[in-house]
Amino acid sequence: MIKAKRTVDYPYHIMQVELTNQCVMKCIMCPRSKYMTRTVGFMDMTLFRSIMDQYAADNPNCGDSIMWLHHLGESLLHPEFDQAMAYASGLGLNPSLSINPILLTADKAQRLFSAHPHTILIMLDGCDNESFAELRGYSGRDGYDKSLENSLRALEICARLSPSTDVQLNIIDIPSKKEMVDRAVEMLSQQGIKIERKPFGVWSGKNDDINNMTKDSDPALFCPNANPCIRPLTDFAILWDGRVVGCCHDYNGFVILGDAKQQKLIDIWNGNEMQEFRWDVTSGVGANRLCCKCPCVPHYPKEIVNEKWFIHLLEVNINLHEEIISLRKEISEKTSLRYFAGQVKAFFCKGMLRKIK
Repeated sequence: MIKAKRTVDYPYHIMQVELTNQCVMKCIMCPRSKYMTRTVGFMDMTLFRSIMDQYAADNPNCGDSIMWLHHLGESLLHPEFDQAMAYASGLGLNPSLSINPILLTADKAQRLFSAHPHTILIMLDGCDNESFAELRGYSGRDGYDKSLENSLRALEICARLSPSTDVQLNIIDIPSKKEMVDRAVEMLSQQGIKIERKPFGVWSGKNDDINNMTKDSDPALFCPNANPCIRPLTDFAILWDGRVVGCCHDYNGFVILGDAKQQKLIDIWNGNEMQEFRWDVTSGVGANRLCCKCPCVPHYPKEIVNEKWFIHLLEVNINLHEEIISLRKEISEKTSLRYFAGQVKAFFCKGMLRKIK
């Protein structure tokens, strides 16, 4: 039966754990700034340790993938961010962070790198104080200068305390801000500072102001009309209050799959809510509140989605899942964002060429 096919017999991967959804920025490219309406809070450390313990016990290959300790907030605002990082690192879970350097003081950098994170992405957007304020919604006058100073100091601290950590300076490659991005990269290059371009994404496609930033960009980057999204077959994210969501783009808890405060993660992984989400997304319909406008979901008409169709799609996506597991292991060993973006794009393009009969 279809329902039996909605379950999988391999362990889950945790893509993101949200330490907090608090943030000091109002970034124009982030839905948190205008559209997140859920309660702001901080994850309790008892809950965090329980999640980490379960993950380490349930997935023997958890060390092959990166786990991000952020979702829709700035994790450096959590009073125990370093303890969370150290605990996950001690379990071999490759905890990583994407952070705003405006908050990366010398003290926080010391705490962060003493916890030995796997990867740290330092997001340095803009090319001067004015453009930084425009992109990041920062009200101070010296946001870019302070962020650059904090970033360079963090690189020095990392080299001393945690040389195995991969630290990257990143700038979001917003298509509508191409000239500014090019200028920033060139300016830093002339100073001998390497900065990676992080591919821009439209989240779930629900917000027109963010979608409009993709003007004149390469549509293949967002995989429109691709084979159905395989996210429900591979991983999930956990919000600060313990609720489990099926995608890193679910900024408002549109589709709740379970509650880590009340359920075991392994039960959520094949629970009824996940099975229904798995059916909706991997069938290519994407009718749920999160995926209804996502460019990564083909949005096939419900009328053509039947049992035979679903089972075939699932078989195709299971094969893709095996490939992405191998890809994740390779990425964990070579975490250049440019390499990552290229490999993921090639991976999805390969999937797009598999015709669904």
